[in-house]
Amino acid sequence: MKALRSTFTFNQKHSSKLDLSGVSKAIDAAVTAFDSIGEDFGLLADAKIDNTIGDYILKNLRDSKVLSNSLREEITKVWLNPTYKEDEGRNLYNLYNAATQHLASGKSRNAIENDRYEYASKVNETILRKLTKAAKDEKFFAKLTRKPVSKSDDVLVTA
Repeated sequence: MKALRSTFTFNQKHSSKLDLSGVSKAIDAAVTAFDSIGEDFGLLADAKIDNTIGDYILKNLRDSKVLSNSLREEITKVWLNPTYKEDEGRNLYNLYNAATQHLASGKSRNAIENDRYEYASKVNETILRKLTKAAKDEKFFAKLTRKPVSKSDDVLVTA
């Protein structure tokens, strides 16, 4: 799972005296970060959309150069035809799941993560950042969900 925050870090100078108080602080920070990440994913799940708005979002992400058109088409196929029952809900969380499924899942014959891990990870993080921002900011949500300007290379993707 991709997260927008570091969840756990711990550094200690090498010495013969081991001080475990830093470990406790690092664990507390990790728990706090984990709670915050859960809140972000909850916001994504609460942001209801429909298939059309999901398609608009993916096209607007393409237009802002987050996605290539071919990548957008493949994610749209997963969005319109969810593999898992849990992803049938129409919200930003499930749209993000469609993107991650295409980018990383072995179930997608076009999955790119194994061949281009760094690229897939960057795209995944950027999508998550944009969707989380949309879930938190009404103006950005309106911008991301506006009807995109038609492009000559737009292909109608159906399930």
